[in-house]
Amino acid sequence: MGVSVNHCMVDGRSVGEFLNSWGELARGLPLTIPPFLDRTLLKARKPTKVEFTHNEYAEIVDIWKNTTYLVQEEDFVFKLFAFDSIKLQELKAKAMEDGVLETCSSFEALTAYMWRARSRALKLHPDQITKLYFAVDSRDRLAPPLPRGYFRNGTIFMSALCSSSKLLENPISYSVQLIRNSIKSVTDSYIYKILN
Repeated sequence: MGVSVNHCMVDGRSVGEFLNSWGELARGLPLTIPPFLDRTLLKARKPTKVEFTHNEYAEIVDIWKNTTYLVQEEDFVFKLFAFDSIKLQELKAKAMEDGVLETCSSFEALTAYMWRARSRALKLHPDQITKLYFAVDSRDRLAPPLPRGYFRNGTIFMSALCSSSKLLENPISYSVQLIRNSIKSVTDSYIYKILN
């Protein structure tokens, strides 16, 4: 048995709930989370009005004009790195060691670490802008939140921008703050403005 999913229609959370529901029905159990199929909850508002900067769509200028060459021509070494709970705790502690952050999620710490590591590995020009692109689940960020079982794509793509020098010269807490600020900007009004 296999499942094929069109990500334009549904996101990972919807697919997970669908598969769990399918398993419940196959075992003769009642649905824990019935599907909510009203797709009009996230329809675009009219008239449209741009009120936010959407860095996720910003085109980044290659200062040296050779970043693409680096990615295509360099000999890359592929390795697998496992981040177990102990490594993640160490990474979070490192992100909080300068006292700027009181808390740090695993996502924030690992994402900031990887963003910095990639920028360092590419040996980017200090003024080169680098963009981190990631997905944020918008379901609980709407007022009111989307109903349980909402079967659609509730993911918003966000980004954080920073020059290579700022990213690498500052502590990891700086990178975490950039990521956190981007996530915090996903509000009800922001989400609906994306849909316009």
